[in-house]
Amino acid sequence: MTKTHSRHQQWLNQYYEQQSRGLSTTQWTSEQGISYKTYLKRISKLRELGLISGGSAKCKEPSTDDNTEGSSCRSNNLEDLRQAETASED
Repeated sequence: MTKTHSRHQQWLNQYYEQQSRGLSTTQWTSEQGISYKTYLKRISKLRELGLISGGSAKCKEPSTDDNTEGSSCRSNNLEDLRQAETASED
């Protein structure tokens, strides 16, 4: 696993944790001790890589009510991350 892949996977984990807890971005970043601006930049990078959607979702994000759809979405996004990493190394 490359350093970049590991970092992006960590960002995905943070994103899904924030989403599943139902907290606003401001609340979650404050609780985690992460700069709000830094977190938004990370989310922007994940969207740029196509790992999360920014509106017209290709899969349902996890929620506190239903983690099955989110788990499937997350799995697909991690696979997308691997493919994006492989493509960028070529």
